[in-house]
Amino acid sequence: MNKKYLKVIILSLLSLILLAGCATGPRAESTTGLAANESHLFVSLANKIYKVELETGLEIWRYPSDNSRMMVYAPVLLNDEYFTYGDLYNTLQRVNLETPTQKVWEFKEAKGWYQTKVAESDGVIVAPNTDRNVYGVNAKDGTLLWTHEDKFAFLAEPVIVDGKAIISSQNHEILWLDLKTGKPEEKSFAMKGAVISAPYYDETLGYIFVGSLGHEFVAIDAKTQKEVWRYEGSILKLSGIWAPPIMLQGQLIFNDDLGNIISVDPKTGAENWIIAEQGKMLAGLAAIGEDAFIVALEDGTIRGFDVNRKPLFPEFDIPKGKIYTTPLVTDEMFIIAPMGAEFLVYAYPIEYTGMTKWVYKPAKK
Repeated sequence: MNKKYLKVIILSLLSLILLAGCATGPRAESTTGLAANESHLFVSLANKIYKVELETGLEIWRYPSDNSRMMVYAPVLLNDEYFTYGDLYNTLQRVNLETPTQKVWEFKEAKGWYQTKVAESDGVIVAPNTDRNVYGVNAKDGTLLWTHEDKFAFLAEPVIVDGKAIISSQNHEILWLDLKTGKPEEKSFAMKGAVISAPYYDETLGYIFVGSLGHEFVAIDAKTQKEVWRYEGSILKLSGIWAPPIMLQGQLIFNDDLGNIISVDPKTGAENWIIAEQGKMLAGLAAIGEDAFIVALEDGTIRGFDVNRKPLFPEFDIPKGKIYTTPLVTDEMFIIAPMGAEFLVYAYPIEYTGMTKWVYKPAKK
């Protein structure tokens, strides 16, 4: 298949973007971005970011408070003082967390959309963009430090390990970029398909785990960039991998877009068990504590399992909801952000009883 055509398909499927060329910029519909700290949930949706109290579901603020031009779906990056995000108007910005009227800086040199969450380490923000570039930006003042140019849009959140930004590429590879200079390692790691899932790094093993749309899931040594193992289990042909895995009780667990859920030994790739074809699933698995996880299907069905595949609760669904965003889990609840449902956000207690803890829908202002 022509690579240019494949790129268009991937962008359309991942983001459900409906673009119209007009004088005022992009009109888009995409998936909701979720992020949280200890006390608040941050919801990225269209022309606003909403700060919501985790305990009650009450809105604290919305940014911007006026009708300023913005379009954002990427989850925000949080620290104690600021939130940082990129939007569909080609702008990356850092804003005061408590007083969002105080913008710290803007970076406006990109020519494409920021579709994913950025990463930060050692004073450098690593920001993938759909203009085929990855930008290294000074976290203090928003000035450009470096640019890495490539052939296709970047859609996945980076992982930073030992001074290297590890980047998933639609150009069928995993890249290692020097955090300070953006210079790539001489060799990338070749994949069989476009990679739109963020890599998952396990510090104990020193391995990167990642899958692609090329029906594969691999473990890579983060230092040598060499393959450690490749999944070869009872599912003879994996479907596309859209999300990173989770690690529970020494099991590495991942899913493909047909809803196959696979547990393997992270050291060897040997299969522990599978739960076959749960249903269409573009969202990833969400770990609950140390021994359980949530499954969110595209059709709005929610299931929970422990590491021995025992159901946590009777499955339920969110009426009219379509789920593409991986659930967010806190110490007390799991949070779902479906498209098309009555509410924007549904929060459920970890010990699910059949009732929501709260729901949130932005009031019209």
